[in-house]
Amino acid sequence: MQQTDTVNEAPAQMATGIAATHWAALPDVSDVQPLSAGDRAMFDEIREVLQRHQALQRFGLNLLHRHFNLEDGECILETTDTTQRRQLIEVRKLSELAGQRVIETQWVFDGGGTLYCVGFCNYNQGHRHLHNKS
Repeated sequence: MQQTDTVNEAPAQMATGIAATHWAALPDVSDVQPLSAGDRAMFDEIREVLQRHQALQRFGLNLLHRHFNLEDGECILETTDTTQRRQLIEVRKLSELAGQRVIETQWVFDGGGTLYCVGFCNYNQGHRHLHNKS
């Protein structure tokens, strides 16, 4: 699958939306239940779905949690310094992302099944080639 090299206009890109209330619904990291042996059957089913859609190398699983709240109009942005081999995840205003090369990277479902983006990756910061493989 080929990734296009397009600039996502962050506020307009939000077809899936983002709101501080969706982030706040995630459990605090101190309250989240860690992975257990009982989760294996669910992981196997998710793997089968990803495999059926040829997406095993594209999507994976995260333990949903938060360390702090977001205000309305804020999002989580990941940037990478490939030279120093560091990743930084920080809160940014959505308005700051306009015109930058960003890609949605983290989503959650609400109780009604609506998908919401809760995290972005900025690939203007030295790792654009990782998101532009053919």
